[in-house]
Amino acid sequence: ALLALENRKQIEASVGDRFQRDHLWLDLAAEWRARTGLPWVAAFWAVQPKSLTHSGTSAERLIAELTASRDHGLQHIDELVREWTPRIAIKPETIREYLTGNIYYKLDDECIETIKLFYRYAAEIGILPEAPPLKFL
Repeated sequence: ALLALENRKQIEASVGDRFQRDHLWLDLAAEWRARTGLPWVAAFWAVQPKSLTHSGTSAERLIAELTASRDHGLQHIDELVREWTPRIAIKPETIREYLTGNIYYKLDDECIETIKLFYRYAAEIGILPEAPPLKFL
């Protein structure tokens, strides 16, 4: 998505006039927010309790390791930008903005409501089965 956004003008120009007729650019996060009033949650960490038991990892240890990983990444944004800039054809400013402005790194009450609503909608239209109640570590 970032690559398409970064190259939108070139993509539209290469396709020509039929682009406007045949294609539509959508920002799913903006559309979700406009329609629900809730934040977009594109990803989150989830684990089945039996996986913890099977691996011998405690919930506390998993939480601590994921939190440390998140915090370490947030403390090293500039290094991440330098590392990823040569790997993908996106300007460093775009990568930095994505990491600091587009990603929300905590699962708050609004995000939890988003997840529940998304699963409910998906079940209503038959894309996913009804989700069990969410439980948090």
